Amino acid sequence: MTDDDQATAARAYYDALVERYVDFTGTDVSEATEGPIDRALLPAFVEMVHTSGGTRAVDVGCGPGRVAAYLAAGGLEVT
Repeated sequence: MTDDDQATAARAYYDALVERYVDFTGTDVSEATEGPIDRALLPAFVEMVHTSGGTRAVDVGCGPGRVAAYLAAGGLEVT
């Protein structure tokens, strides 16, 4: 199996499971998906970016975009 074949197979696998994953994890930052430390750090991070004069953040995690949406709702430009 070539690298391209493996990438294609991985995409097909993830595409087949994406709806189940989103149903399981949800689309919002909440007690159901994040622990207390994560829920405390996210608003602190948004405040820190604003306080430093920044406006941008990069979400390089995986998932349905819960954290990216949270950061954007906090007024950050998220990539």
